[in-house]
Amino acid sequence: MGVHCRTSRDVCSIDNPFMTGRRQNHDRWVAWPLKIGMWLSAGLLLGGMVLVFVHPPESSSSNLNTADFLDALVQLRLPLGEGLLYAGIMMLISTPVLRVGAAVVTFIAERDWKFVGVSIAVFVVLLLEIILSLQ
Repeated sequence: MGVHCRTSRDVCSIDNPFMTGRRQNHDRWVAWPLKIGMWLSAGLLLGGMVLVFVHPPESSSSNLNTADFLDALVQLRLPLGEGLLYAGIMMLISTPVLRVGAAVVTFIAERDWKFVGVSIAVFVVLLLEIILSLQ
């Protein structure tokens, strides 16, 4: 095992003899939805907090259940700050689902059918949980 750094500002990586180039590529593709989802969620939550702090809502809609929230969000009845907060939370919740979807796609590309099946099973369970929680 060796340590490699491309430039002085790079984070050094440790060579793992058990991780092939294809596996590293897979990990990079699967990590992107997590990174993007986390940053989008953080931005939405931060923006929502700032807006709620600057322009507090007259009445709180915090007693909305999930179905009412989705209806209010679609019809744009929520104040913008609260809407951004809810959207940030929904993005944070959906990030693992997107990660499993990315895993399915990368395992299909690698023709690793055992992990395709496992990933699809996990994806179906996550989707069923979301669908059942909305009812």
